[in-house]
Amino acid sequence: MTSSPNLFLKQVSTAHLVSHLHIMILPALLPLLPDTMQVGFVELSFTIGLFTVVCALVQVPLGYSSPRLMAQSI
Repeated sequence: MTSSPNLFLKQVSTAHLVSHLHIMILPALLPLLPDTMQVGFVELSFTIGLFTVVCALVQVPLGYSSPRLMAQSI
């Protein structure tokens, strides 16, 4: 499978943008979420904490593997 490095860079950049949008939109919606989702702030805090931990655990391996994937796609 051959593809251009620019395509791979665009895909990684788009995924990074979506990740940042999720992280930035969530605090803005925090006052509205308890009533909408019928949960409390404790549950929302636990969910945000879990999301942060999962992101931290996944970003390191993906950060190391993306240059290797890019080198294989060239």
